[in-house]
Amino acid sequence: MARFESKIVGIDLGTTNTVIGYYDEIGERGECCVNEEGTNLLPSAVYFEDSETYTVGTIAREGALLHPDNTAVYFKRKMGITKEAITVDGKVFSPQQVSALVLKEAVESAESELEEKIVDAVITVPAYFDSDARQATIEAGQMAGLNVRDILDEPVAALYHCDSLNDLKGKVVLIFDLGGGTLDLV
Repeated sequence: MARFESKIVGIDLGTTNTVIGYYDEIGERGECCVNEEGTNLLPSAVYFEDSETYTVGTIAREGALLHPDNTAVYFKRKMGITKEAITVDGKVFSPQQVSALVLKEAVESAESELEEKIVDAVITVPAYFDSDARQATIEAGQMAGLNVRDILDEPVAALYHCDSLNDLKGKVVLIFDLGGGTLDLV
């Protein structure tokens, strides 16, 4: 038995950090992938040297201090609202395009760890995302080469996990999702 037989990942495309999780068939539990930086958290930041060359992650986030005009951060807040996240050398990048760059980086790291090609994903979004923001998130996933199987509210994903650990049927549960850019309650 391989540890990644389900061949589908869950992605928290976060405002500040992005994380990929999968179901470990051997350990019979959800696990987060470790990225190329050696952590579970990939900063959701993209630094552009020019319109063709970019870096994703911690170095990009740190680049925002020195080169704020060439660094895209907090672009998730613009999903479905505006067509521009950042302009570099006259080239406009949409929030979906920048999100796709973060997703590609996260997926490549996960593929290295899992030694499997990742195609299918469920992506979580803040509970307040409207249909335009959800559609923009699907587009970002598709731009990253993913088959986005579903979009799931972040606190609902947390609830599903809690329910998998304990049978919550008939119980009243309050889920707090205290993210880097949002606070949702379900």
